[in-house]
Amino acid sequence: MSATKAERKSRMKPFVKYVNFNHMLPTRFIAKDDFEFRNLATEDKMNTQEGKKGLLKELKAKFQER
Repeated sequence: MSATKAERKSRMKPFVKYVNFNHMLPTRFIAKDDFEFRNLATEDKMNTQEGKKGLLKELKAKFQER
């Protein structure tokens, strides 16, 4: 596999969305509680497009730091 293709496949692309916790099912993906995700995603940030972009950049930086 070429270096560019390997980099593209290993790139991290975070996403944020509203979730109803009553309908969540367990998955094999676990995010440890090194930092609190729910406190970062506030309603103010989720309502505006600029806030959501900033939130995604902040989450990506936190995940890459880990």
